[in-house]
Amino acid sequence: TIAMLGLEQISYVHRKEASDELLKDVLTSYKQLNKLTLLINHLLEMRRLEDGKVPLNKERFNLTEFIQTLVKNTQLLASQKNIQVTFSGLKTKVINAFTDKMKLQQVLDNLIHNACKFTPEKGKINIKLSYLAKKKIAYIRINNTGDGIPSQDLKIIFEKFQQGGRYSKGIGIGLYICRQYMRL
Repeated sequence: TIAMLGLEQISYVHRKEASDELLKDVLTSYKQLNKLTLLINHLLEMRRLEDGKVPLNKERFNLTEFIQTLVKNTQLLASQKNIQVTFSGLKTKVINAFTDKMKLQQVLDNLIHNACKFTPEKGKINIKLSYLAKKKIAYIRINNTGDGIPSQDLKIIFEKFQQGGRYSKGIGIGLYICRQYMRL
């Protein structure tokens, strides 16, 4: 039913017969449908993770370049709050990774989105890439000038349907999915 109402509203917009109020309603509906779709996709992914049915599609890629692109994309999101995003660490060294690039992208997007959400206006976010050659391990660290996560919340925020005490947006599955991906 929601989809049909949305299609009817969009048809008015397409025919240029829509009032400003209808245009606003269509945009609001579109945003809400996107949120609902994202929620459903997260719930389905959570179920697949719990059932052990999430495949890893490992590939070799340039991690340094990947992070640089991530920083550039983050700058667009962060600019809405006048947040400065920087990249530090190994900017010129090529580090080749062999992992599921899409899952790594989802994890980092979630962490960076949270950093943007909890960084105050005119704050800063730094994404740092480091590499331990002896162990062949790359580290990606995301720091921001937000208040930080209280220690009692660190114990629960990666659990399913849990959030820190002072957060009320979302339903608490983004960090849970991130943790599950990192365990694959």
